Amino acid sequence: MPRIAGHVQAEELELYCLGGLTEVRCARVEEHLFLCDICRERLLQAENYAGAMAEAGRRWNGEHRDEPVAVAAVGRSWLGRLAPMLIAALLLVSVLAWFSRHSAVPAPAPFSVELAAVRGAAAGQAPAGRPLLLELDLTGLGDGQPFAGEVVDSAGSRVARFPVAARAALHALPPGGYFVRVYKASGELLREYALTVQP
Repeated sequence: MPRIAGHVQAEELELYCLGGLTEVRCARVEEHLFLCDICRERLLQAENYAGAMAEAGRRWNGEHRDEPVAVAAVGRSWLGRLAPMLIAALLLVSVLAWFSRHSAVPAPAPFSVELAAVRGAAAGQAPAGRPLLLELDLTGLGDGQPFAGEVVDSAGSRVARFPVAARAALHALPPGGYFVRVYKASGELLREYALTVQP
């Protein structure tokens, strides 16, 4: 299925609904879902579909319990037991194919925002609803050292992590005031930049 640029893939949303993701990947998906209205809506649709399929399976099994003995004997064979699962899988593939064709939302282009870590410097300004490309002033931090980056809201709660580079990609953020922080691998805070996301 085609990937929706900048969003969680349909297969991954399905695995998330069914509890089939690793703990690390699940955390990444949840972080994206926290920030992305589009993927939350897609997740709701996937959960509704999974619930409908489970209900259809329960009804199908309930309707076929009182069949004559000859039919029940076929139902006990491995092919008879697999038939409902095969039908459900075929329906699931059909719905996912339809969903992937009709839910392709073009991702907005990233907005480039320059951030300077100078006292009294104006906060970087960015619009809400667009992925960000942070241009960080890393002057004097040294080359080749591993750094970690995070974004915290005005209350100090972490909303995103990212690999630090002179140009760092970040998911869209809701309107508000944020701080972008750069840490050494040891956890020592090296830089802090102000960022304002406007509606």
